Amino acid sequence: MGHPCLSSIQRQSQLLHTALSAEVKAGQDWVLVDFPDHANVGDSAIWVGQYKKLRKITGRHAAFVASCGSPVLTVDEWRSLPGQIFLHGGGNFGDLYPQHQNYRLGILNAVKGRRIVQLAQSLHFSDASAVKDTARAIREHGNFCFFARDQVTYDFAWRNFDCEVKLVPDGAFGLGPLARTRPATVKTLQFRREDVEALGGPIPGSVDWPLENPAESARVRWPGKMHNLLRGNISRASRLRAGCNAVAEWRLKRGLDLLSSAEEIVCDRLHVHILSTLLGIPHRFSDNTTGKISAYYKTWTHECSLGKPLAGAQMFDLLQTN
Repeated sequence: MGHPCLSSIQRQSQLLHTALSAEVKAGQDWVLVDFPDHANVGDSAIWVGQYKKLRKITGRHAAFVASCGSPVLTVDEWRSLPGQIFLHGGGNFGDLYPQHQNYRLGILNAVKGRRIVQLAQSLHFSDASAVKDTARAIREHGNFCFFARDQVTYDFAWRNFDCEVKLVPDGAFGLGPLARTRPATVKTLQFRREDVEALGGPIPGSVDWPLENPAESARVRWPGKMHNLLRGNISRASRLRAGCNAVAEWRLKRGLDLLSSAEEIVCDRLHVHILSTLLGIPHRFSDNTTGKISAYYKTWTHECSLGKPLAGAQMFDLLQTN
């Protein structure tokens, strides 16, 4: 039996490929920064999907990767990085996650005039002054391209930022259609976020992305680094890249295992919706505080019947009774 959302997945994957191919060509160097070094599986899915597409297009690994928690580069070091600079996609563009926003604004200031592409993001601002600060940084940089991953974000960016804006699907669609990683053992997985974007409090019996022990993720990074050393890649950049990719793939696998364990899912996370779509798992979803799930659904995934939107009250009732 074929994947029920294959045509939608292929269309979004191709649009992502086309947008990236306009920025970097075969044989060219590229840089991917703001690595998501945390347990949120959705960000790891984006990283792995983006990386897979960029590697396929260029035929080479990233020349440099870094997280916003990595040692701070000097202006000269930023300017000396080879190839096209890409900023990790996701949902942290705005003032809700200041660490990531300040990191990207710092890069814009360090390499003014050099092409920077912000990979597909949803944005959210609660403070008008933060919009002005971001708009000023983009204008003063002078060569910034913003990939908006939904129509609401596109419209906002087009109105407020003096830069090129493109409507591009989420980076996780670079993964393509996925098979379940294990047989389903529960009827309904009740998935509810427990962070700053949660709309309402925790509900008994629900789960969020699995937490991780720092020592556990450190053990995952080490084989990737050792593999590079054994192949003669002794540079710090290559070891960092290998470690980041290893832990992102490990985090993604943990998330896929969790989702695959259910016949159906009720959720309020965008990447539970997206990964369930890629896995072919029926699911129902309600929005988070920023509205990014419904915005993505209306822009892209409404054409697939696997995911069905719910109002917040409907989701609460379902989680209490399932």
